[in-house]
Amino acid sequence: MASTKSRGRNRWFVRVFLGRAEGRVKLHDKLIHGSKHDADADARKLETARDNGTLAELLRPERPAVLTLNSYLDRWLKEAVKPMVREGTFEDYSDILRHYVRTPLGARALNEIESPDIQAIYNAMKERGLSTRSIQYCHAVLTAALKQAVGWKLLKPNPADYTKRPKGESEELADGAQEKMQILRAQEADAFLQAAPFDPMGAALTFALATGCQPEEYLALRWADIDFEKAEVRIRQVVQWRRKRNGGGYYFLPPKTRGSRRTLKVGAALLKLLTVQRRKQMAHRLKWGSEYQLLDLVYPASEGTPI
Repeated sequence: MASTKSRGRNRWFVRVFLGRAEGRVKLHDKLIHGSKHDADADARKLETARDNGTLAELLRPERPAVLTLNSYLDRWLKEAVKPMVREGTFEDYSDILRHYVRTPLGARALNEIESPDIQAIYNAMKERGLSTRSIQYCHAVLTAALKQAVGWKLLKPNPADYTKRPKGESEELADGAQEKMQILRAQEADAFLQAAPFDPMGAALTFALATGCQPEEYLALRWADIDFEKAEVRIRQVVQWRRKRNGGGYYFLPPKTRGSRRTLKVGAALLKLLTVQRRKQMAHRLKWGSEYQLLDLVYPASEGTPI
């Protein structure tokens, strides 16, 4: 027979008689959290297993679920990354792990991942012709993820610490490699500016050449950010794009660093081009009427949204 006794609110002590062995009574005790009905049901289950000879199997301790790398990365991205970084950065981390890490290693147990396994990922990326920068970025993301696993006492040590990657650009230059960046010479810049008025993006690209602004900066520039009297342009927001799998679309946010939020002095020639751009845009808005989206952008697409 089984006995059930209350041990406080929604707590029940269940004792089941298992039999006698060598003159001693064998009992099984268990604390149940729930209702009296739950406790009685558990007691009947134990008695049935005892009578059927399956009690040993029922009482066998459950093996803890294996924590795979995929499951850990899901948790790391959700708990340690998403609250701390920008949406675009979170998507970049997710993408590089999905493209290069999850397929070869995701199903493996986290604590079974070894340095040669990670080295194989970097070697495969290099064999596929991926850039040094891509491999280094993959290493940075994976190292950060596994470092957190060490901090959470899920892994020891970090296997990514003992891998080799292709040399970074600065290291290659130190070894005598040639700088690959191409910079416009003065005559090339002049030719560019002469051709710009005949291109739909010419006004925006002329602004970019004159100020050194990045695409996410000049494509988010608003008329409110331009002071014609002081000949100043204030960089106060950038535009980013969501991946299609996350719904797509654009969103604005402040520049990433304090230094990126800046005020630029501009010359009379660029101010004149900005005046022309505003006049053309006003005429274009009249043609579109209510369909034009009033986002105040200096270089928008035809319907007023970011390019």
